[in-house]
Amino acid sequence: MLIQALDEQGTEGSQRDACDVIWRNNAAISFDIQKELFKITAETLVIGIEGDQFFPPDIDAIPLSESIKNSQLFIYQSDLGHLGINEIYKMKDVISNFLSNISSE
Repeated sequence: MLIQALDEQGTEGSQRDACDVIWRNNAAISFDIQKELFKITAETLVIGIEGDQFFPPDIDAIPLSESIKNSQLFIYQSDLGHLGINEIYKMKDVISNFLSNISSE
């Protein structure tokens, strides 16, 4: 499964200009969204991946969820780390329930 996920990700950025990647990274690093999160009033589902090496839940999903009123947090385990996003089946029920609950209100 990990090899398959890596193969699928292998060509993802190959068509991008390297300067674009640098520009996007610099823009993201210099932007602080933390002070704006309290303005979000919509019910929000925040999903994190235990084992994500790039965005560990304790420094990403958990603080994000704590900063947004009416948010729900779902963290799931993945041996694929950051590529765990490819395991949509692990979050399918949580997403479906979340969408059902907000659409019935």
